[in-house]
Amino acid sequence: MGLFSNKYEKSGSGISKDGARKKGMALFFDLLGRKFWSLMWLNVLYVLFFIPIMLIFPVITMVSNYTVALVLIGLLLLIFAILIGPATTGMMKVVRRFYIEKHTFIARDFFDGVKENFKPAAVIGLLDCAGFRIEEGLDGLYQFAKLYKRQTEASHIIPQIVAVIGQCGGGMSIAAQLADFVFIEKEKGSIFVNPQRVVSNAIGDNPYVEALNDGTFEWAEIVEKIHDIVDILPSSSKFAPNVLEVSDEDLNRSCDGIEDSLGDARAILAELSDDGRLIECISDEGQSIVTGFIRIAGMPLGVVACNEYEGKKRLTAAGCNKAAKLIDLCTRFHIPLLTITDTDGYNTDSATEILLP
Repeated sequence: MGLFSNKYEKSGSGISKDGARKKGMALFFDLLGRKFWSLMWLNVLYVLFFIPIMLIFPVITMVSNYTVALVLIGLLLLIFAILIGPATTGMMKVVRRFYIEKHTFIARDFFDGVKENFKPAAVIGLLDCAGFRIEEGLDGLYQFAKLYKRQTEASHIIPQIVAVIGQCGGGMSIAAQLADFVFIEKEKGSIFVNPQRVVSNAIGDNPYVEALNDGTFEWAEIVEKIHDIVDILPSSSKFAPNVLEVSDEDLNRSCDGIEDSLGDARAILAELSDDGRLIECISDEGQSIVTGFIRIAGMPLGVVACNEYEGKKRLTAAGCNKAAKLIDLCTRFHIPLLTITDTDGYNTDSATEILLP
């Protein structure tokens, strides 16, 4: 190192800890001089990210069919629209680390920025499947296992919403149960591991336990409920809940006559919420507890409220199960929880005990 001079053996001037930080163009040229080759490597990564576009563009110039050329141009624009955002944010993450003088692994930090900013989104599934074919044997089981694994991994990141519009049997019923919301179409929808007639032949008169779902509705109602859920929940657990910026609701308003609604959880929640609106979850099961979402002053809230059912104010196993499911969902997506308690305790009849774990 000291072949031509002994400068590496001499102490440098160093950087004064009290020295003023450069600003503006002075800082720009200082970084450009010190990080020139790092910036060149960063730009190469940025360009390489658009290789799919580079491959498609020459093909377009060779296509003589007008329709095919339009399709390829549309595909090119779509790929560009998908890649430009994450690639730019990946580059900006590295440049920012340069600016704040933090140690940087260019390739790793670039691709970390890309992955972090590929915005996750809710998954909406329309299921009409009776399961895999028996003749596929272990191959079918293996593919279903991969699906379950992917769903489980995604459950802490994005909302999963399922509409059962036909049969949903066998292994596919497990995939439906792994979703956060399950709606069944009234006319054709059904969800089961084994059909009820098969189970009845095996267990006789014992009760057939239905899969937990968010209710049976007409198709138009299902579409409306999915819209409501997407409006309430964030697209990913990495983002804050969807708060409406403008709300005309007065938080200090008087709820006159609310005492007359004691025991009716739905009426109480409607009185508390913006525009009197409750988005209820699992409305057909566990009537001793009402769960769902409301907004107060634009802020989304999960709600768990005790409800009088068949003249009793007692909690059932089914009601507690759906309350636990909503609390878990609110925890994953950082949604505040409102509880309303008015109960005489737990129900102790045999129908409740059957559903205990």
